Amino acid sequence: MSKQLAPWVKAIEAAQPRFEAILAESKDTALIWAKELGYARGILETNTALQMCSPGSIRDAIVNVAAIGLTLHPDEKLAYLVPRDGRATLNVSYVGMVRLATTSGAIEFVRAGIVHENDTFEFRGLDDRPEHHYNPFAKAVDRGPIKGVYCYAKLPTGAYLADAMSVEEIEVVRNTSKAPNSPAWKKWYGEMAKKAVIKRASKLWPRPAQERLAPAIRVLNEADGLADEHKAGDTAREHYAEPRRKSESPRPPQPETAEPATDEGNGLPVIDVEYVEVVEPSSANDAPPLTDGARRLITRKLSAANLGENDLFKAFEVGDWGDLPQNAANAILEWIAGEAS
Repeated sequence: MSKQLAPWVKAIEAAQPRFEAILAESKDTALIWAKELGYARGILETNTALQMCSPGSIRDAIVNVAAIGLTLHPDEKLAYLVPRDGRATLNVSYVGMVRLATTSGAIEFVRAGIVHENDTFEFRGLDDRPEHHYNPFAKAVDRGPIKGVYCYAKLPTGAYLADAMSVEEIEVVRNTSKAPNSPAWKKWYGEMAKKAVIKRASKLWPRPAQERLAPAIRVLNEADGLADEHKAGDTAREHYAEPRRKSESPRPPQPETAEPATDEGNGLPVIDVEYVEVVEPSSANDAPPLTDGARRLITRKLSAANLGENDLFKAFEVGDWGDLPQNAANAILEWIAGEAS
């Protein structure tokens, strides 16, 4: 008897038809399904929180890799699979966004910078390169608090397109997201701000660059519960019938709380300092367990599908009910529905 595949393994494999169809239609991607399959498996094998995400969201996140055209190769650090509220999402890094813009051919390079109170900064308009002077060896406390962020793109013609955002504008973006107090925002505020200004600045860039970035921005906005800024693009949501998540209302600023030291050993989020992306913990032991109500519902669904709890434990590779976190409930119900069909 063949070994039963875990739901997350089947979810990755279910992405293959649409993934390869997108690659066949695309003219500007070098992605290869076999390689991305290997990267995805490697990522999920070491991340229990991702394994517990709903299978449909895992499948969609993998399809979005093809739709955006950025590899999951861990050394490239362009895109990441991240669990959020029991769903897997594809997160694009600041470096990934720059890569997309420059591969369009309409942008030669993109630069982004963080401006502190004691820096010398002159914004010369949307069509000129800003002037930013500071001592790169100065201590952070000597440069003062962050007061804004900017970016500029150089076109093949030699012209520049620039944009800048104040701290107040950055806060609007932060407080509209689903996780305004995430470790990324609290510990690496400036880098998250760079990502925000590039998203806004791209609206002024030549159409080829906008079209190349559109799918990535759409996926990022969808994951953060923001309104679509771009309608172009081919993402998994357009090809599967799962309901779209409703956008959340903007949240008021919330007080900062002290964060403990973070490292993968204690199950807390880890920050990749160079590219400032949240790497979710590989252990879900700190997640709250299934509630009694969720367990009763799952038990009823198992019985109706002629399945037992041992089938469930085997599928999710756990020993007993205590090993199943609350955020796995949706994934479990999806698995039962798939087994019953």
